[in-house]
Amino acid sequence: MSRTFSIKNKKPLFRNAKIMAVDEVTSLMENLSIYDFPADQDEFDALLVKPLNEFECVQLGEEGKSCRTFELSYSMETASYDVRVFTPSTRTDWKIAINFIQTLAQHLKTDVIDEEGVRYSAGNTSYNYENDILFGIENLINPEYQGYTIFGINHPLSFSSAMVEKLKNAEDRIQVFEDIFYENQYLDAYFAKQRFYQKDDDQQIIAAYTLTQETETILPYEPTVEFSNLHFIKNEQIHQWLITLVVFDDPDDAETYSMLGELNYFDFIKKLPKNKYRYIDDKYILVDGMTKQELENLLK
Repeated sequence: MSRTFSIKNKKPLFRNAKIMAVDEVTSLMENLSIYDFPADQDEFDALLVKPLNEFECVQLGEEGKSCRTFELSYSMETASYDVRVFTPSTRTDWKIAINFIQTLAQHLKTDVIDEEGVRYSAGNTSYNYENDILFGIENLINPEYQGYTIFGINHPLSFSSAMVEKLKNAEDRIQVFEDIFYENQYLDAYFAKQRFYQKDDDQQIIAAYTLTQETETILPYEPTVEFSNLHFIKNEQIHQWLITLVVFDDPDDAETYSMLGELNYFDFIKKLPKNKYRYIDDKYILVDGMTKQELENLLK
């Protein structure tokens, strides 16, 4: 679910309309970050100078403020910059997105048109986003959507039954939704990334996570292929789920890091002491920082 707003590109006389590069369009507003570019700085910089139409979309937001990104793309068919805001987003997410929409429209000296054809002036995109948020929350608390997952700026959030009950009983559902979402997205912990590789002998696909000594880490209780990876691999293709345990002698010296061992992910969950983790939503747990000895005990 989402809402899309379009800003028509201006075509100069006798020339094709210029399509802005990613860095040009994102620099129109301060503190805007890109969330779906590679971490490698050289690769990141190379993508920044490409025109926006070379991408399906880019995910934008403000670190420390946003809970969800908004999506920016360029439509060659309509010659417009399209901004898609996901439902439900927080009020802060909406304010950031609308600020960007208005800034871009003012830069192009054109109006904003939403997906229903409603036109807004560049300086006054007065969309009633609180109704959109409430509509999204109604879906979150609908029993048909148990375990509803939304994709946050830092990691997915799967609403637990306790979260749903809290929303149902809230006098101010938007505020409670925002409190739950923000706290979940800005936990002081590392969100473990999935890795995939094939065994050389039989080409079976292995999926793996990493848990590092003394590092608070967010992991799934029951692993499945993350939504962001489903475009190239499916759950039924995974032969085995593993977790790699990493230890170090000096946390500030990368050369002292080494692999302690690995074990079946489901065995890891069974062996993990219950006082060493807590659920942060319906699917994910936060594992406390573990000592080298505690990690060694998991391998016994």
